[in-house]
Amino acid sequence: SRVGLELIGEPNWEECEALAKSTINASEWSHSGAGTDCKQHPCAISDQQQQSQGQFYAMSGFFVVFKFFNLSVAASFNDVL
Repeated sequence: SRVGLELIGEPNWEECEALAKSTINASEWSHSGAGTDCKQHPCAISDQQQQSQGQFYAMSGFFVVFKFFNLSVAASFNDVL
């Protein structure tokens, strides 16, 4: 059997990038130090979680992006860029 799916919204790279940057930069992950001092309990991020390093990419509208660029499920992130 097939399940119907309706996607609502439009891809907006600039808005997604700004939101992802502000979220990561405002999070405790962006601060150096051992572990995470999570103020919400129970905390989904344990002290064993490694600090994020390197470039971080976020993308909204996966289906829209893959359909627009006619990508296969085997496409890499570099294919999208």
